[in-house]
Amino acid sequence: MGSYTWANVVTTVSPWIQGIPTSSIDATVCDDLNGKIHRYAFWRWSVLPLTPIALVDAQQDYAVLNSNFYRPLNARLTRTDVSPQADNETDIVDYLSPNLNTSGGLYSIRAVSFFQRTISAVTTTTVRLDSAASVPSGTTMFLNGDYQYIPTKITVTTTATIAFPDHHIDVAIEGLKWKYMSLAKDPRAGTMTTDKMARRQYTGQLGAFMAALDEMREAEDLGNGQATRFPDQPLGARYTYPGGLFGG
Repeated sequence: MGSYTWANVVTTVSPWIQGIPTSSIDATVCDDLNGKIHRYAFWRWSVLPLTPIALVDAQQDYAVLNSNFYRPLNARLTRTDVSPQADNETDIVDYLSPNLNTSGGLYSIRAVSFFQRTISAVTTTTVRLDSAASVPSGTTMFLNGDYQYIPTKITVTTTATIAFPDHHIDVAIEGLKWKYMSLAKDPRAGTMTTDKMARRQYTGQLGAFMAALDEMREAEDLGNGQATRFPDQPLGARYTYPGGLFGG
């Protein structure tokens, strides 16, 4: 959690847009920008642990207990009646069909899917296992994991603290410049285009914002660690000496 408020960002950006009045829309625009930044990656400050979900014998679907759930990051099954407890990571897939004809335990359930429904303006999140759970008497199993939460809505910029660390404040500043340059129809605002490979290309202030956003994602990309483990260097890598498998 940073110490800057969105009001600090509004004050900083004002000179770049010739001081045009924005007070009536500052909160909405900052909320819009904050949501865009939040969705861009699984930031460490945007991820929380799932409330453990107890698995029930012969049941496949379970309610996610976290009301601020946005999207899953990872999921695993945990058996707690053994010491030490046993964990098994599962895949997260887009869709799983109902399957109550088979059942699985800690190591045979290999995938889960998350889906949401909105009924009478109330949204619920359900997680489905790839088969019904097999939980014999005396066994306790839970679904655990991590998820990205829904960003907190910004309604007042003076009290809304920016979620990410202060050393990334440039992302918020460059983003709000782009928003208000667009509002002012400033040609410096820039545009987004796509090439024939559907790759996005950005210009102007929008390009500066996206570059800052990408730099923040690269700087915060700690989750995957080293790209390779075995072998120490990938085949064909170039060395100073003797020069890699295929020479240097």
